[in-house]
Amino acid sequence: MNISSIVVHTRPEHFSDVLDRLQQSDICEVHFHDPKGKIVVTIESGEVGSDIGNMKLIQDMEHVASASFVYSTNVDLDDSE
Repeated sequence: MNISSIVVHTRPEHFSDVLDRLQQSDICEVHFHDPKGKIVVTIESGEVGSDIGNMKLIQDMEHVASASFVYSTNVDLDDSE
């Protein structure tokens, strides 16, 4: 499983709309936000390519100024130690 964190920026006047869209979407989970327009989300998928596709969906949302990967890791769920 791949887990990526993304920082999403929007203008303060559009913050509530963008936050609502992200929270209602099934592509990410919101972890942090401030009313100045910064929203931190994570995306979980089977591969990095899916994360990139989901980030592009976020970038294309109305009133999103930018969305950038901050961190990405691959977790082996079958790994038992």
